[in-house]
Amino acid sequence: VPIMQEVSFPRGHQIFAKGDLGASLYIVYEGEVGIFNGPQLLTTFRQGDFFGELALLDAEPRSATAVAQGAVRAFRLDQDDFYDVMEERGEVLRNILRVLCQRLRRQNEA
Repeated sequence: VPIMQEVSFPRGHQIFAKGDLGASLYIVYEGEVGIFNGPQLLTTFRQGDFFGELALLDAEPRSATAVAQGAVRAFRLDQDDFYDVMEERGEVLRNILRVLCQRLRRQNEA
């Protein structure tokens, strides 16, 4: 059974909004996704990048809004499936934590 769902979004589609309860991480397969705080573009994710990972680790509301900058194809990993993978393959969690640390360092340097 595949643990990731392929999803598609047209240009301008709001994938999730700041304040939404989240339970999924997204991996960009094609296209670009902008991450916004209000009107301010914080960053752009492209092929191979992932976003929304905080929702897998806690049940807090989304901290930003994600919008498709063009046609986007992505894979969605839901929280329950993520926990199943974590139990079997700890390196997945280690890689996500590594990326989170890198993003926090960049944010602190800005």
